[in-house]
Amino acid sequence: LFQKMGYNVKVTQKSNDGGVDIYAKLNTPTGTSEIIIQCKHKLDPNSSVEVSKVRELFGVLASNKKLNSAILVTNGTFTKKAIEFAKSNNIELIDGIKLQSLVSRYL
Repeated sequence: LFQKMGYNVKVTQKSNDGGVDIYAKLNTPTGTSEIIIQCKHKLDPNSSVEVSKVRELFGVLASNKKLNSAILVTNGTFTKKAIEFAKSNNIELIDGIKLQSLVSRYL
């Protein structure tokens, strides 16, 4: 999906990935944006990703000065606390509804 959106992507191994599922780079006229993407699959799409998962991703982002931002993707939803934390820490959240919209648009 992110490749179709114009990113150069590198998918990490399934385990011991350091909290990152995808490294993505987007070249634009104003510069290069490097981001990390983490995916959280929910067996029940009505399940929510907790704020602890967003905090973990923020820790990975904060530990690497080369990265500009992070995206957390789920087929489910996010708790209110997760949304609040992400907004104030440069983390984009893509829930199941937005994910389906992106898939429909790009794939």
